[in-house]
Amino acid sequence: EVLGNEAVTDTGSGLSKGIEVLFQQKLSNNFYGILAYTLFSSKFSGLDSTELPSVWDSGNLVTFTGGYKLPKNWEVSVRYRYAGASPFAPTDTAATLATYPRIVLDYSQLGQNRLSSFKQGDLRIDKKWNFENLSFNFYLELQNFLAQDTARPDEYTLARTTDGTIITPRELVKVEREDRNTPFPSFGFVFDF
Repeated sequence: EVLGNEAVTDTGSGLSKGIEVLFQQKLSNNFYGILAYTLFSSKFSGLDSTELPSVWDSGNLVTFTGGYKLPKNWEVSVRYRYAGASPFAPTDTAATLATYPRIVLDYSQLGQNRLSSFKQGDLRIDKKWNFENLSFNFYLELQNFLAQDTARPDEYTLARTTDGTIITPRELVKVEREDRNTPFPSFGFVFDF
C-alpha cells in the first residue's frame, strides 16, 4: 500500500486477535527445527463503522524452519511458509479508465474477494569454516524449490495495437502475467568476527 498521497482522518478502529502454537526442537542427534501455527483474524472499520477484513487477514499461518548438521561443518536446512487466502480490493475498471494511469481500487468490495493461499519452500546448503578469531560461511539456496505460484490481484493497462498505439476509444485490458513460480537460486557469504 502507498500512504501519504491522499487526505487521512483518524476515525476508524481495528482489532486483531489470535493464538499461536510453537514447537521447537533444539539441536538433538544433529537435527533442529521450529514449527509454528497461528490462527488469527484482523479487522478494521472506517468512517461508516463497518468492519472489514484487513489485507493481511489470511486467517492461518504455518512456518517451519529446520535443518540437519552433517560432518565437517556442512548443514542442510529447509524453510516452509504458508499463509491462507488474503482479501484484496479489486480494481474499479470504470474509475481507472477515467483516471489512467492512476489505478483506482474498489474498497466497497474489500473482503468479498480473496487471493489463493501463499506457499513457499526454500532449501539451503551451508559450509562453515572456523578460524581462531573469525568464521566464514558459504551457502547455496534455492528459494521456492516447490515452484509454487505467488497469487496477486489482476492488473490492467490500456488496450494497444501491436505497434503500441493506444486503441481509441480507450479500454482497459488485463495485463498478461508472467509466471512467478520459478525456483530462484542464490548464494552468499557470511563472515563472523
